[in-house]
Amino acid sequence: MTEKSGDLTLLTRSVSYLTVLYRWRKNLARVREYASYTLEITAEAQMPQYAGMARAHFAWLSWLENDLAETERQARTAIEDWGGSAQIETQMPFRWFALFP
Repeated sequence: MTEKSGDLTLLTRSVSYLTVLYRWRKNLARVREYASYTLEITAEAQMPQYAGMARAHFAWLSWLENDLAETERQARTAIEDWGGSAQIETQMPFRWFALFP
């Protein structure tokens, strides 16, 4: 319904939180799919904080694949999307997604 309505804000949020659900279920294929989709729509919706969530999920996927360089790159990008380390402490309730993939 959200895709049909064209409400990019709601779509971005919905897809982002669905990705969290798939992460908790350890459904790696869906996490990758939905994180990619989140990145696509966040650019159009101009919601970088949700791009950060997608990057944090990619950091987790990289960590599971034992690619520590990519884990760090994705986590740092997530933190940058959230406004940097100064902002992450006070304004990002899901910061642990990037800080501990």
